[in-house]
Amino acid sequence: MAVWAAGEAAPARLVAVAPGITKIAVTGAAPPACPWLIVQGGADEVVPPDVVLAWARTLAPAPEVAVLPGAGHFFHGRINDLRETVLAFMGRAADAHRAV
Repeated sequence: MAVWAAGEAAPARLVAVAPGITKIAVTGAAPPACPWLIVQGGADEVVPPDVVLAWARTLAPAPEVAVLPGAGHFFHGRINDLRETVLAFMGRAADAHRAV
């Protein structure tokens, strides 16, 4: 849903955590023009990681992709890793924006 909404909302940044691309069609959605991050669990039992990674490789502009090895769809036991991944991305995106 975030990818679809980003087309209309024009956010400054976007983070998609375990995007449900096998549950909601995203093939017609335009990739956001802002810096964006996809965080995917390497052991996601709901949305196959290989499907998400293959989809991400088709996007232009390309999103940053972070795979957390061993993490399931809900990131049980890995929420701090997820938090750190998102915060690091937000920091890099803010730094890039200030540099412009």
